[in-house]
Order: sequence, then C-alpha cells, then structure tokens
Amino acid sequence: MANIDYELDPSTGSYADLYESNFPASCDLFEDKMDITSDLESYYEQWKGYMQAGNKTSADQIIENHPNLKKCITSAEDFNKMFHSIQAVERWVFYNIDQSLNEKINNELWLHDISIETGDWTLQSDGTYKYTYTRADIKQESIPQVMWDLNSKKIAMKMIITPVTYDGYMELIAEKSPRGALTIETLIIRNE
Repeated sequence: MANIDYELDPSTGSYADLYESNFPASCDLFEDKMDITSDLESYYEQWKGYMQAGNKTSADQIIENHPNLKKCITSAEDFNKMFHSIQAVERWVFYNIDQSLNEKINNELWLHDISIETGDWTLQSDGTYKYTYTRADIKQESIPQVMWDLNSKKIAMKMIITPVTYDGYMELIAEKSPRGALTIETLIIRNE
C-alpha cells in the first residue's frame, strides 16, 4: 500500500484525495441509472453525435432539455464518484473498524462446545459445587463470558453458576447441585 496520508480533511470530514466522496462525513448519494427508452433513443443519438463532434455545449443542452437522458449515460464522473465512495468506505473500515476488531480479537480466546457431565462437579465444604476447566492461556485477570446452549440455559440458571478465572484454569462455582449435563456453547475469555 502506498504511503499516503489518510487523515480526514478537518474542513469537510472526508478524505481529501477522494474528492468525489463525502464519506465518512456523510453518505454518498447516487442517482439511479436506467436503460434508454424508445422515447429517449433519438435524443441519445443527437447527444452522441454532438459529443463525437466535440460540441459539448449542444450535448449538455440535449441533457438539460431531457433530464432522464442523463440517467441513461454513464460518464467518467459517475465511475469516479463510485470508485471514490468505495475506496472511502474501505479505507474507513480498514483503519477504524478492522484494526480495532483485530486488537479486540487478539485479546480474546473463543472456545466452543464444552460438555460438563453431572459427575464432573465436586461438592465443596461450603455446600457449593465446583467444575474446573483447565487451559494454559487462561489468566487470573481474564474476564470469562459463558454462553450456554439452549438446553443448558435453564439448568445453569437454576444452579446459579459463577465463573472465576485463575492462572491456567477457570472454575465454575454453582450454588445449587447439578441437575443434568450442561454444554457451554461458547466460552469467551477476555485477557485485559
């Protein structure tokens, strides 16, 4: 990628090098195009003849007198507007959203389909039940987010389960006894 300054122009809120686009300050608007209809065909031929002869003034007059004809003609300006709009959106997504998402994803561990059988829980001296999930990249300061599958959600809510992380493992602490097998559909561990 070329080394270009992609800063937004403070006066317009858009990219100075993409002068045909207003994005991200505002959304670009495009006029709908249409096929030439039989009633416009003769005007199109006149316009084309004037353009081929280099008589832009007369060609512009044809379009001014028949505004729908402009919807039938695609110009370099139309393409530049479209390309600049696409480039502005791509650039904005790449530098504002993509980078931010990559940073967030790189700090997260996503695990799927973790099955917990009723016998996997151990009764603790305080009357709670504990399940331990071992994984080396879990840290004590990690923030766990547990998403149960549909069948496990009701059971987990009745058990009142709290996740707690430590270096190398996570514990699920249940206030009530296990009432059946559970499946963690997705476990997200955020490492701050």
